[in-house]
Amino acid sequence: IGQVFLAIFLAILLGLGISYFQDILPDYPGYASTLFANAMVIGQLCGNLLGGWMSNVVGLGNVFFVSAIAIFLGMLLIAITKEHKYTDEVLE
Repeated sequence: IGQVFLAIFLAILLGLGISYFQDILPDYPGYASTLFANAMVIGQLCGNLLGGWMSNVVGLGNVFFVSAIAIFLGMLLIAITKEHKYTDEVLE
């Protein structure tokens, strides 16, 4: 049953990720999708290596706290750097 939840999570995550990259590069949807796919592979490789190194440095129990801080900082960077699209029309 855990694989069902993992499949749902990955479907949501991958769909949002590709949409985000295509929003950043709207004129190049193929390039954005390829960039996202390559970033996922590099992220998985670096994430595993970094997680092992961090468990050696800060201890296995604290790796999750360090990861939570990194996730929060990443979300903060996305919120700060993403352009917001505004419209002059008033929706009624």
